[in-house]
Amino acid sequence: MSSETLKRYIRFQKPVVAQHFIMMLSVMGLMLSGFELYSIKSALPGSYLDDSSLYSLWEQIHIWFGIILTLSIVWHFIYILFTLYGHNDFLHILPNKNDLKSLFSLGFKRQMNKKKRFGLQEKITYWIIGAYLMVMIITGILQYANSFTANYIPRTIYIYIDGFHGKYGLLMGGVLTVWHLYSIFLKPGRFPGTLSWWDGKISSAEMDRYQKTEGTNQDYSDTDTGNPN
Repeated sequence: MSSETLKRYIRFQKPVVAQHFIMMLSVMGLMLSGFELYSIKSALPGSYLDDSSLYSLWEQIHIWFGIILTLSIVWHFIYILFTLYGHNDFLHILPNKNDLKSLFSLGFKRQMNKKKRFGLQEKITYWIIGAYLMVMIITGILQYANSFTANYIPRTIYIYIDGFHGKYGLLMGGVLTVWHLYSIFLKPGRFPGTLSWWDGKISSAEMDRYQKTEGTNQDYSDTDTGNPN
């Protein structure tokens, strides 16, 4: 095996990998606990929920996973604002006029996306998932502080908040998770996927395959030419 084959390129720095890993685990925990809460809530009349120890247990688990997710997102914002690498990556995922042209051309004119760190599909994925997480956190806080917010939020709006954070939020989370996993592991040209989510590195073969699939010219300035993990 040649040294070029063994060479692994750093695509994501370790803090980004750690943030992604914590977010991934917290979202999985939130979806599992949210599903359990929805199942118990659907099976029991509302008057019995307060007396259900199982419901209270899953509610506490759900709250703690929500706190972990919120703290990881705060960490992510601090990383973006106060580190050169994080700020630079954030600038790379901002949409630009070439992304708009590529969107209208349905991605057929791939040369428009060249010399970009992230492809159009990646940008769309990151922004949609980011917006979804922020809305879920806000609606979760409003639900948790219902004794306070009930005085300021009309009941009809609160019903929409409860529904979105409940079954609709769970359904949307499942769709986004499947979409994200497909993009990483099953997308044509990228199967069987990459372990960059684990160590932040990809091989030269993965980099070539990624560039052909996304139509991008990634900037991997840091390389590991030693013994790869």
